[in-house]
Amino acid sequence: MEKRPPIGTSTAYCLLCTGFLKMLLRGDLMKLSSSEKFPLKFCCHRWLANVPGAERAIEIWTDICKYVSKVDYGDLLKVTCQSCCIIAQAAKDKLITVKLNFFLSVAKMLQPFSVLCQSYKPLVPFLAGDLFTLVKNMLEHFQVLKHDKCKSIDSISSLCSFYFADVANFNCADKVSIGFIGDELLKKKRAKKEASDKDVLDLKRDCQRFILRMLQTLMGKVSHFILYC
Repeated sequence: MEKRPPIGTSTAYCLLCTGFLKMLLRGDLMKLSSSEKFPLKFCCHRWLANVPGAERAIEIWTDICKYVSKVDYGDLLKVTCQSCCIIAQAAKDKLITVKLNFFLSVAKMLQPFSVLCQSYKPLVPFLAGDLFTLVKNMLEHFQVLKHDKCKSIDSISSLCSFYFADVANFNCADKVSIGFIGDELLKKKRAKKEASDKDVLDLKRDCQRFILRMLQTLMGKVSHFILYC
């Protein structure tokens, strides 16, 4: 099998969810579970699909792992398409449920803003305020920036001029939150020796980069516009 990069990079969250759609062997999956729930259709650039897609992924993840295990033991047909390879690799990741819950936490925070942006109503005058609230809520919730740097973003103009990709602004990895459920899962895995301190810090750094890169990309697309709203 072609060697692929480990799940844990920022783009892997989207690739993982995309993979759920393409696992088409529903008959085999049904044999392993009494549930008739399957992966939902998912498109990584349609943000409104993120929440239901991630929720379903978490809900059926145990069955997915059973499926992968059966394939590994030769009890079920092996599929070698890219999506199924991503799924097989993720099933061996001891922190995958933490990562999925982090993805879901981010998606839920973005959901109200994403829904609002789908409207045909004239919402441009409110864009700057809504975006400012969204960004500040995400920064305070995930604690990805140093406290003084986060506090310095106190207006639309300071938000538009802030450079999220500057490593000097990053908070210490051990202070980063990955959402309430994600943090609790990490504590349990660490207590059970299922994750080392290095594993935890590496994951938090990756989640931190994910958040800040997303915000930098978002602001790069709209900052020149919202200043004049």
